Amino acid sequence: MVLLLLACAANPPGTDVPAMPTYTQDVAPIVEEHCLRCHVTGGPRRGGVVVDSYEVLSARAVINTCVSVNPDVVDAHADSLLPLAGSQDLAPCESWDVFSMPPGAMPRLTEDEQWILARWTAIGAPE
Repeated sequence: MVLLLLACAANPPGTDVPAMPTYTQDVAPIVEEHCLRCHVTGGPRRGGVVVDSYEVLSARAVINTCVSVNPDVVDAHADSLLPLAGSQDLAPCESWDVFSMPPGAMPRLTEDEQWILARWTAIGAPE
C-alpha cells in the first residue's frame, strides 16, 4: 500500500510515466541511451563511476537521480529520497550537482525519463 501511494505521489502532469517503473523495463533503456557512453566497465568511466548493472545502479539510485533530473523533479520526490540518502538533516541532493548529467552538449533526459528515474528510486529501485 505504501509503495502504491509513493507511486501516485508527485504525478507529473501531461506525461506517460509508469506508476511502478522497474529497472528492466523502464530504467535500463534510459541508462543505455544517456549514461553508458561514459559510465560502462572498460569505457572512459568518468569520475570512476560505472552504472552498467542493476546492482550498481540500484545502490547509487539516489545520487543517480539527483545528478540526472531537474530540481523540480528532485523536490517532488524529496520525501522519498531523503530517507534513502541516509540523513534527515540534509536535502537529498545537497552534496551533488543536480541535473549535471549527462554533461555538456549531450542530450538531457526528457521530462518523462526524469520522472521515471525519480519514481523508480522513490519506490525502492525494483528490478
